[in-house]
Amino acid sequence: MNNYIFYFSGTGNSLSIAKQICARTQNTELISITNQIESGYEIEDADTIGFVLPVYLFGAPLIAEEFIKKLKIKRHKYLYVLFVHGGAPYSAVNNFKSKLNDAGLKVDAGFEIVSPDNYIAGNNPPNIEEARDILSKSKEELNKVIEEMKNRENSFPKISLRKNLFGTLMRPSFKGIASKAAQKFITTNDCNACGTCVKLCPRGIISINENNRPEWIGSNCEMCFSCINLCPKKAIEIGKKTEGRNRYKNPEVTITELTVRKNEP
Repeated sequence: MNNYIFYFSGTGNSLSIAKQICARTQNTELISITNQIESGYEIEDADTIGFVLPVYLFGAPLIAEEFIKKLKIKRHKYLYVLFVHGGAPYSAVNNFKSKLNDAGLKVDAGFEIVSPDNYIAGNNPPNIEEARDILSKSKEELNKVIEEMKNRENSFPKISLRKNLFGTLMRPSFKGIASKAAQKFITTNDCNACGTCVKLCPRGIISINENNRPEWIGSNCEMCFSCINLCPKKAIEIGKKTEGRNRYKNPEVTITELTVRKNEP
């Protein structure tokens, strides 16, 4: 393979876009950051390297920032980052570009694609019809982006100084916010201990306890919200704030594709 796409996806938006890019570019390998976080990854020679990621508080998921420290690339011709977001990416491209530069990787282009927002802790995710409309528009955006990638254009999103400054100043707080996120998940009596949340968690911090209920232990929650959004019984909440809110999964991605720990009970 001469082209590589590294992706992270909680509810499927980033994976869906990564798959679409992969299908329209030759000799491209799709690589899950979650599956490679322990071992890292080495590339001898590449034409194109891509990162397709969701925006988490104006930057990349923490697991992606950790992964690039373990990524070794000897030669590449073109490197891009593509951020998938629900409407407020702000300085995400610039923040991750800085992290990649620190890792010795020059970024040639940055792109942004709007997709349905899964940030259920702060907003009510779109319903099925609303999500379809957003995804239809995102496909149109992606068509343009893919052409720019193929032409190896050196383009970056235009962002106001105010938004860039705000996103840059806010970003450092994300690690602290994420470190406390696991403490806020609860389960309702609808839980049947199916273990779907355990299998989906990218950090492996969810387990089924002696009471046959999931429990979140640890301070490295990614805030991907795959557990709450993809629970088959809708039995996971974040206190009372998520009660009655929609759940979201990208319709073009299966739960199996998002499953990290396939052999867990």
